[in-house]
Amino acid sequence: MKDNFKNLQIIFLGLLIGQITFAVVANFMIADIAVNDTEVLIYIVPIVIISSIFLGNSIFNANRKKVVAQQGSIEEKFTAYRTSAIIRWGMLEFGTLLAVVAAIIEGKTIYFAMFAIALLFFATTRPSVDDFSQQFELSEAEKRTLK
Repeated sequence: MKDNFKNLQIIFLGLLIGQITFAVVANFMIADIAVNDTEVLIYIVPIVIISSIFLGNSIFNANRKKVVAQQGSIEEKFTAYRTSAIIRWGMLEFGTLLAVVAAIIEGKTIYFAMFAIALLFFATTRPSVDDFSQQFELSEAEKRTLK
């Protein structure tokens, strides 16, 4: 089971590093390719980021509650945790990437501040055994199998 968590943490780190790399590369490209100021993205980007945070967490919690209510095996719980976490990360990543694309399009660095805020929320969703144990209400026997 520890290998499953290592794999999930590798996926998380890959997504995190990919977002950061994209933002760094985009930062160097801003001056060269900024198209125009649409004045619409300044409203759309925060709305999408906030929506993706709430929607991702809502989906994660709905799946978590369903599996906890079913009182399935630890493997079923972990499968639900992994699937829900990946869905939540994808939604959060959409918001961060939209902020970087908006920065490229409009040439404004304010979008990098929005990116940073969304990335902080993304970073708080890092998978861990303790987080999984707490959120999926594992029994003491199940907790011992994870250690």
